[in-house]
Amino acid sequence: MRLRSLALASLLGWVCGSASWGQPPTTAAGQASIPLGGPPSSGMQLLQPPELVDPQMTSPSMQDTTAVPTGRNGPIGHEIYFFTGPTIPAGAGVLGQYLNTGWLVEGGGRSLFFNPAQDRALTLRFGITFQENQGHDAAPTYSLFGMAVRTRSLYRYSGVAALGREWFRHGEGPWGEGRNTLRFGFDFGARWGGQRINLDIVDDPVSNTEYRHYHDIFGGAVVGAHGGFDIPFRSWVWNAGFRVEYGYNWSNMLRGQNSNIHDINLLLMTGFRY
Repeated sequence: MRLRSLALASLLGWVCGSASWGQPPTTAAGQASIPLGGPPSSGMQLLQPPELVDPQMTSPSMQDTTAVPTGRNGPIGHEIYFFTGPTIPAGAGVLGQYLNTGWLVEGGGRSLFFNPAQDRALTLRFGITFQENQGHDAAPTYSLFGMAVRTRSLYRYSGVAALGREWFRHGEGPWGEGRNTLRFGFDFGARWGGQRINLDIVDDPVSNTEYRHYHDIFGGAVVGAHGGFDIPFRSWVWNAGFRVEYGYNWSNMLRGQNSNIHDINLLLMTGFRY
């Protein structure tokens, strides 16, 4: 009887163990967990591997380039420029002969329309120019309105517009690609503005004056070539270089005299592109 009871208890224990074997194991909170090797439940979220990002796409130059305006053939850059240097008068007229070398200052803006390779650009610039030349103290006199006069000084101020071409040693976007580069180019355009001449009166038989000044407008053509370098920073590019410029200006300020004047300008240039 005792042996039959032990056998029956063993049979019941085996049946219960077999029934629980097919159930998933439970956690401490009583919730079923996923068995090893089994498929995840619909409520589970799989961990995704991190997305690989190209380091070049996160560089400052790439971030900046994607923000610049783009034209039909490539990006468009904008520059603020500044020229300064000696202006040398020349020509057969009284101004070209009797004026000393003076000084020129010019500032303005320039747009650069890059090609797809970003190593060339068409340029369009607008600026304001101021020129000053002093006369020779012992220069010969010339006749003006019946007086014998000598040029004391000439001041000119004008607006300038020019078209040009620019080349870059390394392909650069408007903000550069993190490398310094050489650049060179040329442009041609026109000036239009006003001028003031101050005269010492050597002989005035009518009014016996010693000084007079006159104002007039003038127009001119200008062509120049330059070379320099670009140094890119995080969101802008600094540039500097040297420029040689020739200008021809015409006016009728000195009646009865040749008032036209040639200019040869040797200029330092600097600016920044943004």
